[in-house]
Amino acid sequence: MPLQRISYTERPDLAARLEQEEQGAFPKFLLQDRVWAQAWPHVIGEFAEYQVIFYDPDHDALVGGGNAVPLSWDGTVEGLPSGTHAAMLQSIEQHRQGARPNTSCGIQAIAVGDARGSGLSDAFLTATRERARDHGFEHAITPLRCLLKDRYPLAHMDEYVKWTRDDGSAFDPWLRVWLRAGAELLAVCHDSTVIEGTVAEWEEWTEMELPASGEYVIAGGQAPLRIDREADTGRYSEPHVWMELPLGE
Repeated sequence: MPLQRISYTERPDLAARLEQEEQGAFPKFLLQDRVWAQAWPHVIGEFAEYQVIFYDPDHDALVGGGNAVPLSWDGTVEGLPSGTHAAMLQSIEQHRQGARPNTSCGIQAIAVGDARGSGLSDAFLTATRERARDHGFEHAITPLRCLLKDRYPLAHMDEYVKWTRDDGSAFDPWLRVWLRAGAELLAVCHDSTVIEGTVAEWEEWTEMELPASGEYVIAGGQAPLRIDREADTGRYSEPHVWMELPLGE
């Protein structure tokens, strides 16, 4: 039987399972995202129909999921939210105000378990397009989290997105998938996901000693961690790339 695409509203039991399995797909520090924790109950509660589960019924196996929020967007680069955090909070506020959305904004696409690296990209892109079409939207956008950026945390994102392979295609495989599907790179959002904590918290999250103020390369980090010991703060700001996927006919 082919892979099934199921919304959170259809199978809340699978949604709960997926959330548990997703925990192991991220570095520990990303699980300390307070903005995400604040927004997530609204995302899965008020926008459950926008959340997708990929499920293998033959093996009762979760393969992955895709999460999105509805936005009212004017279609301009200037009108884009500043990143993933801003998109989630803006969506929630617009919903409260009764704004009519015209855009599906992806906030996460992830494969879990043995499905990681198994080529779910087509399923993700199809779900992205169909989710927007099903709601009669004009746009499908996402602040894309590049796949290999954690291997090059010191590279500036503005330059990273310009890197190419010998054949001229984009260096980053996830970015390459979107571009090959006809997506347009709209802008880099430099403070897309920001996580802050005390020095002690960051030492726990990274399992590193952080003895001096300055920048640190951390496992799984796509940008350096900035530590200020005098202020007892650590700040991680992750850049993403705004992409718009054409919806076609």
